[in-house]
Amino acid sequence: MAKKSKSINDKLLVYFPPGEENYEPVGPNARRLSMWLGYCVRSVTEAPLYGWKSTILPQYNTQLWNMVTDYFDVSPESPPKLKKLEELHNTPSSETFEVKQFKFRTHCFHVMKESYRKWKSRLRTDYYKKFDTDEERMQNIPEGLTTENWEKMLQVFASKEFVELSDRNSKNRANQTLVACTGPVTFAQVNYDMIDEETGEEPLASEAWMAQHATMNDNNEPQWVNNESFLAYQQIRRVEEEVVPVNPNVNVLKEAFKTRSGRIPGTGTGCKSKRQASINTQAGKVVQLEAQLAAVTTRLEEQAQRNQELTTRLEDQGRHNLLLNQRFEKLMEMVESQQHMPSSSEDTQSEETQSREERVEEEFEREQRYLKVMNLNRKRISPTKKSSAPKKK
Repeated sequence: MAKKSKSINDKLLVYFPPGEENYEPVGPNARRLSMWLGYCVRSVTEAPLYGWKSTILPQYNTQLWNMVTDYFDVSPESPPKLKKLEELHNTPSSETFEVKQFKFRTHCFHVMKESYRKWKSRLRTDYYKKFDTDEERMQNIPEGLTTENWEKMLQVFASKEFVELSDRNSKNRANQTLVACTGPVTFAQVNYDMIDEETGEEPLASEAWMAQHATMNDNNEPQWVNNESFLAYQQIRRVEEEVVPVNPNVNVLKEAFKTRSGRIPGTGTGCKSKRQASINTQAGKVVQLEAQLAAVTTRLEEQAQRNQELTTRLEDQGRHNLLLNQRFEKLMEMVESQQHMPSSSEDTQSEETQSREERVEEEFEREQRYLKVMNLNRKRISPTKKSSAPKKK
């Protein structure tokens, strides 16, 4: 499958309406996200194994989430419509980025779970129940599955536990009579499209219900999908007329259906019952607190690192100062010692003077000895006064 085109921020962004019951994304990329989630769960799993929680999530949780966040993310900033809605209901402080991320992840895995379940159901209907024997079924392997995987799938479809679960789900679906007429457009998206651009006012719950469960004829009269949808509309109108004037903050759909399950009928995955919304809200608060704790921990670690670096620099500076002091003390000792001793030039002059004096004394002594020797020799060779001439023969 070709990669989805990316936005300016390199990812396709989705938005979540404010409120603890709103877990369905809205905006131009919401439908693309839904299609991508179905592709992810079909491509990651080698075969549609039996249990989502016991098999798929433990093995493919990280891989599935990486595939989603590679192309999609929740926007930290709300679009103009939702900003006005948040200001109108004074909810910007509670709709933090951590809460939006929690809604995003919760929605993605819920849709992947439903897509996985529907995929198995289609395989059972189109490839298992269509043929009478396993030999025929093995000759018609669904596209994308190997022979080994399809053999395992046949064993799952034939198991008693799966057959009982499938029958129970079929009966539950038969009891679901509230059918929307907007196709893949969700209740949350219909409600979002009907928000007033200037004021941020939401449509009445009855107006949004009619937009999703009825079409207008040429006389601008609603044509309901079935009678059950019309009866639900009347119940919603009753709450708006009787309960809202007394309690303006009441959630009309919750009050109208009073469901105990985690989903309000006819609204898709976006609107939750009070019990489920409370659970999700608490989980969202936990996520928010964990994010705040992580941020504080990170700041403390960064501050500790800065303190350690400062301590190291101070220790290095202290050692440097000590070395300078030692050098200074040695220099002062040298100065003091030189003040009490002749300089090197004076010593040299004194030595030279002493050497010249010694050489003069030695020279004088040599001369004196020489004179003494000469005087002695002179006395030995001098004639006597009465000497006579030699006699003639």
